[in-house]
Amino acid sequence: MIEQMMKTHQNKNRIKHFLKGIYTLFFFYNLLLFLNLRLNAQEKILFLKEGRLWETVNLAKTGPMFANWTRSGYGMDYPGFDTEWIAGHVGEGPSHHVGGGFWIGALDSSGNVMGREDYALYAGSVGFETTSKYIATKHGFITDGRENFYNQRWDGMGEIAIETEYAWNPDYLFPYERKSYLPIKVNRKVHQWPTHERDQDYIIFDYTVTNVGDSAMFKTHVMFLYGFSINARGWSILFPNYNAGSRNTRMLWDRNRRLMYGYATDFKAVEGNDSYDFWADGGPNRQGEYLAPAYAGIQFLYVSPDSSGEANRIHNYAWASSHPTQSSHPFTNKGTVEEDYAVLKNPANATDAITSLGDERWGNAKIWTMVSLGPWDIAPGDSIRFTIAEVIGSVPYEEAVDPNATTSDIARGRQILMDNADAAQANFDAGLNIPMPPAAPDAFELDYLGEDAIGAVLSWDHTGEMLPDADYTGDEAYDLAGYRVYRSNYLPIGPWILIADIPKGDPETFDSFEQKYSFIDTSVVNGEAYYYAVTAYDTGHAVWPPDPALYPNGVPPLETSKYINRTETPFRAGYGASEDLENVLVVPNPFILSSGLTQTADSDNIQFRNIPSPCTIRIYTVRGDLVKTIEHTESIGSAVWDQVSEYGQFVESGVFIYHITSHAPDSRGKVTIGKFSIIR
Repeated sequence: MIEQMMKTHQNKNRIKHFLKGIYTLFFFYNLLLFLNLRLNAQEKILFLKEGRLWETVNLAKTGPMFANWTRSGYGMDYPGFDTEWIAGHVGEGPSHHVGGGFWIGALDSSGNVMGREDYALYAGSVGFETTSKYIATKHGFITDGRENFYNQRWDGMGEIAIETEYAWNPDYLFPYERKSYLPIKVNRKVHQWPTHERDQDYIIFDYTVTNVGDSAMFKTHVMFLYGFSINARGWSILFPNYNAGSRNTRMLWDRNRRLMYGYATDFKAVEGNDSYDFWADGGPNRQGEYLAPAYAGIQFLYVSPDSSGEANRIHNYAWASSHPTQSSHPFTNKGTVEEDYAVLKNPANATDAITSLGDERWGNAKIWTMVSLGPWDIAPGDSIRFTIAEVIGSVPYEEAVDPNATTSDIARGRQILMDNADAAQANFDAGLNIPMPPAAPDAFELDYLGEDAIGAVLSWDHTGEMLPDADYTGDEAYDLAGYRVYRSNYLPIGPWILIADIPKGDPETFDSFEQKYSFIDTSVVNGEAYYYAVTAYDTGHAVWPPDPALYPNGVPPLETSKYINRTETPFRAGYGASEDLENVLVVPNPFILSSGLTQTADSDNIQFRNIPSPCTIRIYTVRGDLVKTIEHTESIGSAVWDQVSEYGQFVESGVFIYHITSHAPDSRGKVTIGKFSIIR
């Protein structure tokens, strides 16, 4: 009996362990499946966030997924920044389009539409999964991080480069659509040069489309489609009663440059001239700015010879307006592959097409831009190639925030756009090899001067001086001539002012023992916030060895971009932490509306000075209700409060009590209590 009970118990344990094993395997299978899905989801979206121009690179399209003109990611963001960097209402991010890419369609030998594909709007046919219509086999950075900065590793590609490749899946099933397809493989390479102060404002997209089928593709047309929204950032500020998508974008076609570009113009539905969208509501030290000063466009750098035998030929172009309240686009209500193909062949067939610059919808509608290429007859195994550059042109940010700047001043951005488009063309024509600036420091340290003095101490190593220019040999290769230090007391995108020019090996700033540079900025104001950037520069060269003819007058001096080596969080000037709690001050006290600190969005900030570090600051009402707790851990002897409670609401006028507890080694546990008032 006992033996039988033991066997029964053992069998139950075996079953229990077996089931446990099954559950464990099931758990790990689902975990791996979840991680795989997460991995695939992450791989589908890559970001270019170095330098001044930011972009989203999806599997088959550029920019965010189209969501009725609502900004959902980076789309030629210029100057690029994440909105959480900046407190206060600054509208949307500085995007200039809501999505772009190309459509492609072709006929079969009988003249029927073989298929057409969307790689611009939603691009849903491309995926990593074996069930996808087009399977992606490549999608990632060719360069790893910053390893090709200053072309230290490879010529003939950008300092940052991405390669994507996807091809027709012959096992694809057609559950919900007519069996139409294009047997193609698409290879796309994306190139950017973010270290350049001069060449960072364009991104090159190089496409090769190959016929991988058994039959020819006839009358193949490619149509680039971009939803430009030049005033995306300022739209919600200036016109809060209108839905997303700026309606004051004006597009133009430059035939000589093969450049489609646009800019912000007047919104006709409201009175007054709002060109460039000046925002004049920023507080006493933020007098407003032009929210849409940039010109943005796409330049066609190369197009394969089409059926006429002519290279770089643009077949046709047009624009289309979008419904003011609905998610419409140039293919809305088309429905059939024949109707879609007709749009690719001639954009004038698009829904709500605009073919005249005199159309009354300019200044009243959201605008799609369409440029048609081809036609090509592509035999099995043959390829076509087309290359574009996304280009931005804008006056420096210090002019955009200058209250004395005129619309004529801002309009210089058009010529800057043209210059950048020409630079992109020259870069492509040179085989993606351009003169490079010297290597800037990878990073710099930023610290406080001390407890008894106010200042910012910047320090960086000299490793950039050890990196030779890839285009030169001998002593000329080590061409770094010096460093420049810039500062902004406004935003991490500027405006920047030059505060130091430090020659290479400067004995005043270079410590030969530590092999480091140190610069002390003592021209700061207690309590104000600052951003810093450090660049490197050379003095130019007489010739450019790869192709002296491209620079007949020599290579001009080059400097690195401020945007690759800058601080993105504010450095608040002040004394070092204090152990004497008797000297704590609240500034300003009393606080009166608009009397706060001067950095942008700081106008509501109150500062606690001469405090220890670390410490805990608790703020109470006079009734004893806790309003806010601040854990101060920085080495500085000051902390700020934006007057927002723990519940995310601005506090009302009144008298408040502060309670500060020190956690510093020499004053641990000591407490000081005081009061301050707010008058709003």
